[in-house]
Amino acid sequence: MAGERIFENHVIRRRIDVPAIWDFALGPREVYPVPLDTPHGPEDISGGSAPPPFRGDEATELPSGYPHKMPVPGVWETSETGRFHRGRAYYRTAFMLDEAARVRLYFGGVSHTAWVYVDGEYADSHYNAFTAFEIVTGVLDAGEHVVEMEVSNGFSPESTLHTPQDYFTYGGINRPVVIETLPDIYIDRVEVETIELLETKARLRVAVELANAGKESGSVPLGADIPEAGIHVDFGETAVEPGGKTRVEREVTVPEPRRWGMFSGELYTIDVTTGEDDLIDRFGIRTVRVSGTDILLNGEAVRLWGFNRHEDHPEFGCALPLPAQYEDMRILLESGANFLRTSHYPNDPRTLDICDELGILVWEESHQRGLRIAGETWQPSMATMGLPKFMPQAVQCHREMLAQHYNHPSIIIWAHLNECAEAEEPGVSMFRELYDELKKDPSRPCTHASCYPWNGRALEFGDILSINAYLGWYGDSYENWTRYIDRLLPYQEKNLGVTPRPFIMSEFGAGAIRGFRAEHRPKWSEEYQADLLDRTLEQLVAHPRVNGMAIWQFCDVRVDDYVAIRRPRTMNNKGVVDENRRLKLAFDVVKKHYSALKKAYLESRP
Repeated sequence: MAGERIFENHVIRRRIDVPAIWDFALGPREVYPVPLDTPHGPEDISGGSAPPPFRGDEATELPSGYPHKMPVPGVWETSETGRFHRGRAYYRTAFMLDEAARVRLYFGGVSHTAWVYVDGEYADSHYNAFTAFEIVTGVLDAGEHVVEMEVSNGFSPESTLHTPQDYFTYGGINRPVVIETLPDIYIDRVEVETIELLETKARLRVAVELANAGKESGSVPLGADIPEAGIHVDFGETAVEPGGKTRVEREVTVPEPRRWGMFSGELYTIDVTTGEDDLIDRFGIRTVRVSGTDILLNGEAVRLWGFNRHEDHPEFGCALPLPAQYEDMRILLESGANFLRTSHYPNDPRTLDICDELGILVWEESHQRGLRIAGETWQPSMATMGLPKFMPQAVQCHREMLAQHYNHPSIIIWAHLNECAEAEEPGVSMFRELYDELKKDPSRPCTHASCYPWNGRALEFGDILSINAYLGWYGDSYENWTRYIDRLLPYQEKNLGVTPRPFIMSEFGAGAIRGFRAEHRPKWSEEYQADLLDRTLEQLVAHPRVNGMAIWQFCDVRVDDYVAIRRPRTMNNKGVVDENRRLKLAFDVVKKHYSALKKAYLESRP
C-alpha cells in the first residue's frame, strides 16, 4: 500500500522501502528572548536565556554521531529521548539502489522546518509541518545512499506560522516518507474538476503536469484512464523542456455519473501513464458553490454539523497512524456528524482519503492561527503578521495545500487566517491578498473563522461568513444564541459590508475535565459542558440562517506551555471526547442533535 495515501498511487513507478526506525540525535535548544504578541500582552518565555548563535531559518552542522533511534513517522516529544526538547534534532537513514537511478524523496510533513542532505550534500529545505514537499535528485549510482535531515521545532522570529499556540507544536518527521525512482520525464500531478453536472452526464476538466528532471528536451506518450467510466484520454506525444514542466488539459464527458455526496463516498480513479511512469489518484464527481445564503452541493442546499479537530494524541502527538485517524472519523460518524473542520492546518492526506470514502464534508484550513500585528505603528514582534516572513510563508502554505489536496471531493471549503488581525490595516490588506490566493481555485467557496464579529473588516471577502463565539464560556449566556445571531447579521450587513451569504458558527463550546462531575454544574464539569452544548445546538439547529456549526472541539489536545495557566492539565479541554477518545457526557447530547439532523437528511433522499 502507498505510504502517503490509503490506496496505491503507482504500478509502474518503483518504490524503495523506507526504514521505520531512523538514527537520531538531539541538537541545540532554540530559546529566543523575544516578546510574544499574546492576548494578555507581551510575554518572555525564554527565562532570560540568550538566543542561539544561529537564525531560525539557518541550518547548523550535522552531528558526528547518532546515539539514539526514532520512529518515522513520529515526533520526538512522545519519546523519553526528546520529551522536553524545543530546538534542533537530526535524523539519518539509508536506502539501496540496485542500479543507477534518479530518486524522488517525498516527505508528507516535517515539523516544522527541515534541511535535507543526500550523501552528505545539502539538497533542499522546507518550512511548515502540514504540507508535503519533495526532492528529486540527479542520477545516483547503484549502492547505498544516505539521507540526513536537520529538523527544528523552535519558535524563532523566522517562523511566523508555527508559534506558541493553543495547540502543541511537535518536532519530528510527522507524516510518511516515500522514496521512489523516476525517469527523466515524470508525472508531477493530475487534477480533475467537475465543470458541469447534469442528471445524465458530467463534464470534467482533466489536467496533467509533466516535469523533466533531465538535462535534455524530451517527449513522452501521455494518456489517462478513468476505468469506472470506461474513458480513455489521449493527450498524445507531450514535450517537456529540461528542468521545466508542461501542463496539458482535456475535457471529457462521463455518462450517467455517480455523484459524490454527503454520507455517500462515490469515487472514481484516474490512472495517468507515460509508459515509463504512472500516477493514480481518486476524485469525486460533484459541484460546490454558494448561491445567496445557501451552500449548494450538487445543486442542492446542504447544512453542515460537526466538529473542529486537531491532529493530536497522547501516544502519537500529531503523527497519528492510519488506524488512529480512522478511529477519529468513526467516532465522528457515530455522533451523527457530517462535517469536519481541519483546525488550523491542512490535514494528513490519509484522513482526507477516509473522508472521501465516507462522505464526510470537510473545511480545510491553511496554517495561520491567532496571529496579530503588534502595536499601533505595526511594530513587528515574534508570532505576528508583521514579521517579514509572514506573507511568503502564508502564500507558500496556501499554494501547497491547494495543489496537494485539490482532488479530494470531501473538501468543499477552503479557509485560512483563523482569528487573525482584521480590524485595521495592514492586516486587512493581507487578508485580501491571501483570499486572492485561495480563489485561484474557483471550484470551492472560501472563508475564514473570525473572532472580530463586530469590527472585522475582512469579513466581506469570504464567500461564507464564519464566526467563532463562546457564549456561556467566555461571556454572555448560552441561552442567548438566537438573540446574538439576530443582532449580529443585520449589524454586519449595515456596518461591515457583509452582504447576505451562508453563515457558519465555526467555533463554540465549553471545557470539561472528564471525570469531574458535580450536581451544581460548575464550569469545567461534564454536566456544564453537556448543558451548554444541548441548549446551544437546540438554538443553532432551529435558526433558519445557520448553515453550519462546528463544535470546539472533537477531542482534548495538548497546548503549549505559555497558555497553560489558562488551560488545566496544559490541555485544551473542550473536546466532547478526551485525549484518549473516551466519551464525555456531552457526546451523547451532541449525538442526540446530530443524529436527528442526519436522520432527517437521509429520510429526505429519494
